[in-house]
Amino acid sequence: VTVHEGAGGLVAAERKAKDEAWNPKIEGQKFGEWSKDEKDELDRRIKEWAMAHGKIDDYNNKKFDFLMQRRQKQGGRGAKLPDSERKAFLEIATDFPTRNPKQIYGYVSRHYDSDNYKGKWTEEEKKKLTDLVAEYGERWKEVGKNL
Repeated sequence: VTVHEGAGGLVAAERKAKDEAWNPKIEGQKFGEWSKDEKDELDRRIKEWAMAHGKIDDYNNKKFDFLMQRRQKQGGRGAKLPDSERKAFLEIATDFPTRNPKQIYGYVSRHYDSDNYKGKWTEEEKKKLTDLVAEYGERWKEVGKNL
C-alpha cells in the first residue's frame, strides 16, 4: 500500500487496498452465468460459514438474511458494504477458483436475498405489474410499494 502525505492520503490508500481485495482479477476468473459446480461450491462455502458463525439454523431454514442484513443503500449508488459484511464475503470467497468476492456478493444478493429473488413471475403477478405501470408509469418506488 502506498502511503500519501496527510491523513486523507492514508485513508485513501487503505480504501484502495480494500477495494483491490474486494474485486481482484484472478487467473481463471469467469464472468457471466454460473455453472452448477460453482453454485454448489458457493452453497457449500456459505453453509460452512454459517456453521462457523452460529447461523446454521438460518441456513437450514433458507433464511439468508444473516448475509444481507447490514447492507445500507446510499445515494442511489447501490449497496455500500460495511467492512464487517465485506469480511463475510471475503472469507467465503477465499481460494474460490473462478470468482472473486465482489462476484460472489453479486450472485448471493441476487439469488439468496429473500427480498430480491422470488423465482419466476406468475401470470397474475405479470398482470398486476402491467396494471401498476399503467397507473404509475415508471415511478418504480410506487410500483414496488403496491406490488
